[in-house]
Amino acid sequence: MPGMKFVSYGIAVCLLLPCCSLAQAPPGYYEDAATLNGYALKSKLNELISRKTISWNYGDLPAFYAITDRDYYYENDSTLLDIYSENPNGADPYNYYYELPNLISGASNEGEGWNREHVFSQSFFYSNYPMYSDLHFIVPTDARVNQRRSNYPYAEVGGNPSFESLNGSRVGTSAVPGYNLTVFEPIDAFKGDIARMLFYVAVRYEQLLPFFQWTNVRNPFQEKQEEALQPWLIPVLKQWHQQDPVSQKEIDRNNKVFFIQGNRNPFIDHPEWVDMIWNNDASDTIPPEAPVFLEVVGNGKYFLMLQWSVNPDDAS
Repeated sequence: MPGMKFVSYGIAVCLLLPCCSLAQAPPGYYEDAATLNGYALKSKLNELISRKTISWNYGDLPAFYAITDRDYYYENDSTLLDIYSENPNGADPYNYYYELPNLISGASNEGEGWNREHVFSQSFFYSNYPMYSDLHFIVPTDARVNQRRSNYPYAEVGGNPSFESLNGSRVGTSAVPGYNLTVFEPIDAFKGDIARMLFYVAVRYEQLLPFFQWTNVRNPFQEKQEEALQPWLIPVLKQWHQQDPVSQKEIDRNNKVFFIQGNRNPFIDHPEWVDMIWNNDASDTIPPEAPVFLEVVGNGKYFLMLQWSVNPDDAS
């Protein structure tokens, strides 16, 4: 077994690794968002990170993980970096090596093999592309823990968990006000990573939210694209984002995914934008002005495009 090579991994590394280590956000990548706040910022970021993206096939992801998800941060042994098994303070309970074909569909126990985990579960978007293969929120994880996570939302577990992985990730009843069903809680070292992946989804796919399975009580998203996330979950993710700041691992992964896929997670590049978009303390007491010169400039089966002007008497 040690002599076996998973050829597709080797090809991807040879072709991509020398270049992606140099990838950074191009000058001016976020320039149009610099002066914005609130939903205007969120909407602009959606526009910026949706341009010129590459939607790879779901089957391509394992090869790319050999570039994006190696452990150069804890044991520094270049094994697969799995947030559901990684022990940041000691030896991992088990390791997966890219040179061996450990990719499996399911497992009865931890350590038998790994597969692809959609942090935003694929059942909520019916396994449709481009979400289905978006590297920014699909990561390699142990197959057994992935199964136990199922499509439960991420949140704090209260009381005795029904399952606990060897690195301390847990499944159990939610301890979060506003949601009392089953949730999955990662270890503290990766809570910020999870939060920033979900914030990315909220921005990247905001126009598609009404078409996702938002009536499912496990779905972390709602149909309204302004807040996007369920109201009970926003304080949880903001707290995780603050308590577990952006790490070098995330910065490096963001750069590599940018090279492969063509877009970035803006909340890794600009963590301050989380509060600027999801600031529940801000209040707007000024009612909007009535639009003038309102007209329909485009229509389709499921949409209307409207155009209007600011009332010139109210313009400053």
